[in-house]
Amino acid sequence: MAPTITRDIKVAAETLRAGRLVAVPTETVYGLAAPIADADAVRAVFELKERPLFDPLIVHVAGEDDARNLVATWPKEARVLAARFWPGPLSIVLEKAESVDPLITAGLDTIAVRCPDHTLARDLISIVGPLAAPSANRFGQTSPTNPKHVLDEFPDADSLVILDGGECEGGIESTVVRIDQSNRCIELLRPGLITPGEIAEALREAGIERDLFDLSGEFSGASNNSEEDAIPAPGMLRRHYQPRRPLVIVRADAGAEAAHLSQQAAAMIGAGDSSLIVELDLDGSPLLAARTLYASMREAAEREGVEAMFVRRTPERSGEAWTAIWNRLERAASAVVGS
Repeated sequence: MAPTITRDIKVAAETLRAGRLVAVPTETVYGLAAPIADADAVRAVFELKERPLFDPLIVHVAGEDDARNLVATWPKEARVLAARFWPGPLSIVLEKAESVDPLITAGLDTIAVRCPDHTLARDLISIVGPLAAPSANRFGQTSPTNPKHVLDEFPDADSLVILDGGECEGGIESTVVRIDQSNRCIELLRPGLITPGEIAEALREAGIERDLFDLSGEFSGASNNSEEDAIPAPGMLRRHYQPRRPLVIVRADAGAEAAHLSQQAAAMIGAGDSSLIVELDLDGSPLLAARTLYASMREAAEREGVEAMFVRRTPERSGEAWTAIWNRLERAASAVVGS
């Protein structure tokens, strides 16, 4: 039997209270949720996703009060960022409270918390409490941005309930920052729709001057981690967000011929001349490009006869607003053509 799809938040709450999992809509992507107080359900999240235990989970909260109960301290930097960006796609990493199950944090002494900008998600959290909710897909594959994507990922998970909140508006996962109080700095662990510049501006307006270090690529080569070698935040492995067909990034001018770029992509992955390789088109607006990114990757990969896809990286698609998009594409790509 297939998962159940519902718009009834009471059904979703009853499912979670019964120890079963719910795919929850957020403004970023759909998350596979379990109450943080239910250790068996949290373990079931790892099992259904086939997610390694070294990869920590982000805890979704209804607001700042929930977050304060999960961390050892809630410094001024956290207050400022939460006030500016919550509800919204910003996850804040701080030292965890002793009561937090180490399974959630992959044994780390830190925890990532965020308040999603989706009414259904926050209402559900208000009913059942904070939720551990990584993306609702098989580990390392393309994140889901609508209920059908979740159903495609887990077609036989008959105990799973999908809370239908429509299409996700943001389309890519949250920005993740770690507040390092010992070194008085902010560390970017994963780029997202909230940019480093916006974070720095919010702190500066509050009279807080902090260095912001980009660590989002530091662990990108870590593909053979063990449970003793946890990564500090999700989405930091070199290979992630993988579509079901190979994806090639081709560095080119906007006016380059698609046929030539397709040939370059084919040569890079060893595909034959007769292979059907389609272009993954990105909207000119980074916000719209992010919103449709994963849906476009899925649609292209599922098109009949398609063996691979390519996306052109042009000078026009650059700058801070595009950083998160290229972070996802580079981790999803099988190869990159050009310098």
